[in-house]
Amino acid sequence: MRRPCSTARSAPWNPVTTTFQRYSPHNLDAGKNDLNYWITRPGYFGDITFLVPTEYQALGQQVLDQFKTTQLHLVMQVVDDDTLNQRLDNGDYKMAIVAMQGPDDLGAFANGRFGYQNSEAQQDYRNALASPNDIEYQQNLRAYAKTVSSDAGSAWFYTESSMVAADNNVTGYPRNMTDELLPLRDVSMK
Repeated sequence: MRRPCSTARSAPWNPVTTTFQRYSPHNLDAGKNDLNYWITRPGYFGDITFLVPTEYQALGQQVLDQFKTTQLHLVMQVVDDDTLNQRLDNGDYKMAIVAMQGPDDLGAFANGRFGYQNSEAQQDYRNALASPNDIEYQQNLRAYAKTVSSDAGSAWFYTESSMVAADNNVTGYPRNMTDELLPLRDVSMK
């Protein structure tokens, strides 16, 4: 089961992990100018197939609504997970909302699943996997993240919003990354 997303971010790493750095080297104004240039060329983009998993239909609609102010024509297709994965693997889309399940999915940009090809990113990822220790792994993973992010391999990423509900007289419970681990050894009553 996927959890609802809540926070936009610029790389597929959780902001509290050691490999996360915020990369945003893009000049949005220059990007808009480039996009406006190509939009005015008849038939250059055509219809843009936008795949959205069923559980993210509301988010997909928000994206679609934002694109209505442009001359781009998005065709949102809400699909089940099996269809989404098949269409992603076949490259039968132009845009998609994809849920990534943490660090295990980071290699998707190195293995070309999303049609992203960059030999530097692929080498950075191979270096991370071949790292002899955690320090080098973290350094190599940061290099990989920077390459993918600076290349705009993916435009939107979201992170989960974890919650812990506790009575006012309970202390010592964790507040971060509770979707991964919920250590209760420090919990006590006031």
